[in-house]
Amino acid sequence: MTWGQAASASAVVVPTYKPSATISVTEKGEVVVKNAVVFMVSGKAIFARTYWGDSYMRWTVRVSDKTNLIKRFGGTSQLSDIKVGHILNVEGVLTLGADSMSIEATSIRDLNLEI
Repeated sequence: MTWGQAASASAVVVPTYKPSATISVTEKGEVVVKNAVVFMVSGKAIFARTYWGDSYMRWTVRVSDKTNLIKRFGGTSQLSDIKVGHILNVEGVLTLGADSMSIEATSIRDLNLEI
């Protein structure tokens, strides 16, 4: 499978490029995630991983009509532009009651979309 192909719901995509990630969470639950790798997009949810060597953490990024979708250098983007393998910087708040890492995104910057 290449990065340009869509992943099926049961497919696990293991990227060849795994940039080291950074995560910041405030005491109010505000989150900044840098270098999250997309492994699936479904409806208004992006499923991503952050990597540190062979270790990783899974994220569910919830997108709403209020989410600001941005290209790398500032242009406006659409959810449909985000593909498997893209690298994202995400800002938002932790989802209430979630038992895994889930974010209500306020801003998503796709580092693969330049123009």
